[in-house]
Amino acid sequence: MNITLSADEAVIEGARRWAREHGTSLNDIIRQRLAELGRIAERSGAAQSFAENARSSGGRSPEGSIFVRAELYTGSRSGAVPDGTAGSTGR
Repeated sequence: MNITLSADEAVIEGARRWAREHGTSLNDIIRQRLAELGRIAERSGAAQSFAENARSSGGRSPEGSIFVRAELYTGSRSGAVPDGTAGSTGR
């Protein structure tokens, strides 16, 4: 998709100079920044969803939930730690 960008000529020339000095183009810089903004928006949405879930749960996990310290590092709920051993129940 193509877009038209309006900015002060001095700003554009300064950005082009910076891009040349760093072996890239103004187009690439803008493309990368737009992609970064998209990722930030996704993370923001996930964080908002997490916060809403946390507020609605009243700070309590569902009955019978057991969390394993290794889950914090692996992102899994299996209880396996990176070395393949089973994690403890924390109790």
